[in-house]
Amino acid sequence: MTMMPRSQADAYRCPVADTPVAKTLIVASVQRSGSTLLSSLLRTTGVAGRPMEMMNIHTKLFTDTRARLGVPTLSPLGYGAAAFRKVARRDMPRNIRHFTHESYLDFLRRITSEHTTPNGVFSMKIHWTQYRDNLLKRGDDAGFWRAPVTWVLIKRDNDVRQAISFVKAQQTNRWHSDMTVHGEAIYDEHAIADALSEIRDNYTDWDDYFADTGAEPVRLTYESLVVDPQRVIDAVLDALGEPRVDVPPPTMRPVSDATNDDWERRFRSSGRA
Repeated sequence: MTMMPRSQADAYRCPVADTPVAKTLIVASVQRSGSTLLSSLLRTTGVAGRPMEMMNIHTKLFTDTRARLGVPTLSPLGYGAAAFRKVARRDMPRNIRHFTHESYLDFLRRITSEHTTPNGVFSMKIHWTQYRDNLLKRGDDAGFWRAPVTWVLIKRDNDVRQAISFVKAQQTNRWHSDMTVHGEAIYDEHAIADALSEIRDNYTDWDDYFADTGAEPVRLTYESLVVDPQRVIDAVLDALGEPRVDVPPPTMRPVSDATNDDWERRFRSSGRA
């Protein structure tokens, strides 16, 4: 279940803390796969790191962390984008190339201790596009933390529901149960089809990457996580080589409702599933 992309002996020591990384746990995911629920349960164990979506440069979490740490810093392209925003008074889509590569790596180093549990397990949740653009295309990989990597791949058995969940979340800006709705959910067959195609492509890319690197991820499903979260977490801790821990009932609630059911019926009847 583990791979050793770089040195087996080195434990990466974060330059701003004294927490050595002995193991790396990566939750490999695609949008709306159940990875947020899985990560929240892993954080409760106290032995599986503290996985969060820190590579998502479009979130308030990233923006707040960057403001606190002072990295990553803007690249020339980033300064140009900032100038455009000031003149045009509107945002440009954020791109990883807006930050210098070295300062982005420094960002990853400096958040390491915050996401490492006392037993030396560092963890992060990463969507395929984030892993591809923020690390692979820039010459790095999960071996950046110089520790054995355990991969966990979470999918949904019903990827049509996954695509519907993504489109609905985009429209309402409600990504989990603790968020309020900001926007109206309107059935959009083309948007659902596009999301479904992207989800399937991203999972194919994950599978190709694992085949190319020889990694054997723990394969989980959202549906099994909902039915028996303890069993799923046990499987991850077993693969990680850490003792099993009782996990509390999930505090996150599903955000699907009758609208999702209706959209699924309509989309499947269109023949595009």
